[in-house]
Amino acid sequence: KFFMEKGQRSKFFYDQEQQAATKRIFHILEYMVPFHVILPMLKNPGAVIAEQKQQASILFVMVEDFDDHARHLGAEKLMEFLNSTFTMMDLICAKHAVTKIETVGEEYVCAVGVVPEDEQEAKDSGH
Repeated sequence: KFFMEKGQRSKFFYDQEQQAATKRIFHILEYMVPFHVILPMLKNPGAVIAEQKQQASILFVMVEDFDDHARHLGAEKLMEFLNSTFTMMDLICAKHAVTKIETVGEEYVCAVGVVPEDEQEAKDSGH
């Protein structure tokens, strides 16, 4: 009986640790990918997640002459510039219900029509 209880306790603590780790990963992913993609990513790590969309608009924004800016500004000033610029883009996207997809280097990618709420809004408005 002692060994059964000890095993059950160990499993309980292991499950608690796994739940806490999953929550931490979930919160990190909330900042990286659209919300509706997180659960499929966690359920099937490494699996391809792709959906067919009837309509979508994707915006790619790139900083003009980025390499020149990088050479002249230095690392700290460049990071301040990118952080400021991308934070401004995040606020604009949030205000207009645009989904931020990613930032890579000097590139900012956002879209509409890619999350379930966008599709429902399009149906409701007759598109």
